[in-house]
Amino acid sequence: MQRRASLVAGLVLLAASVNLVACGASDESSFATSPDQIAPWVVPMEDGRVYFLRLLDASSSGTELWRTGPALRAASKVPVDTSNLSCQLPYLSELRRLPDGRLGAVAACFDDPDNDTYVSLAVAAGGAVATPLAPLTSTDDVVWSADGRTGWTSRNSRGCAGIAAMGPAGVEPFGDYTPADLLPWKIDADFFAPRGGDNCTARGRAAFPALTPDGEALLFMASPASAWVSPNNMGTGRDRLPWNLYRLTLASRSVELLATGFSQPTGLVAGDSGLILVSGARDGQQGVWRIDAGTRKVELRKAGNFGPPYLSPDHRSVIIVRYSCREPETGDTTLVRFPVGGDGHS
Repeated sequence: MQRRASLVAGLVLLAASVNLVACGASDESSFATSPDQIAPWVVPMEDGRVYFLRLLDASSSGTELWRTGPALRAASKVPVDTSNLSCQLPYLSELRRLPDGRLGAVAACFDDPDNDTYVSLAVAAGGAVATPLAPLTSTDDVVWSADGRTGWTSRNSRGCAGIAAMGPAGVEPFGDYTPADLLPWKIDADFFAPRGGDNCTARGRAAFPALTPDGEALLFMASPASAWVSPNNMGTGRDRLPWNLYRLTLASRSVELLATGFSQPTGLVAGDSGLILVSGARDGQQGVWRIDAGTRKVELRKAGNFGPPYLSPDHRSVIIVRYSCREPETGDTTLVRFPVGGDGHS
């Protein structure tokens, strides 16, 4: 129950900590769920259905898997069979679309926090069956490469954040990159430091890994400004420090800076033709930002208080969780969809 309370509290704090702006626009469709709470992870699938997680109330435990259609008009619960998992009290804490088109999720364990597992969800008419893919270590985010056996994962907790590689056996070192002085600290150190005996004050932060559609580069965000700034007891000492957007070319292991000046990011996604979307604050405004990886142009696509952005399979629409503007302390949420916009995107 403590892990469940922490998850809900974190989502409410995320909504309450940002500058509030007007919600709603003529170019968006929405599925309102107030006063229920939607977890920030959303998966638009090739068949047009959109899967998301509903957080249960504080008197219950865990989450429920739900799905809705492309227009976000109505939703239904999807029962999940977790009998293949080793933990006694599993719940889904993250959703992803796997490279082979299947639905993926993190199965977290109330009874064993060290036994979290990434799973595939085989969805049929009667519900979904969870099958283990790889073990995790209390991670926040996972992105898989095309082989479905390797990828990257991030951890973001109490003001510390890092990225590591993933393999069939679990977490692996991130690996070297050039120029090393662009991010002059071990960005995977949070995964390999002794439990309870490490202080991340000397390190910057790195999080939100995302593969480009061609699989040739890894996008992520990092905060060099966080180095030598104490995260304090609850991680709040670094809250307002800036984050930058980076691209790591996997073949050459070369890393480059794409954009600067973000704060309080919640996630990013890569589309085709160099399109990148980042959810967070910049230039005093909170919303979804569109970045052109070629020209490095950054512009605000949609103002509001949002979770991480997700793209429809054709990369023409953004599907995302929006937090309540009027009463963020309630944690009320809405699932919304709007056009990506920009050249080549309707």
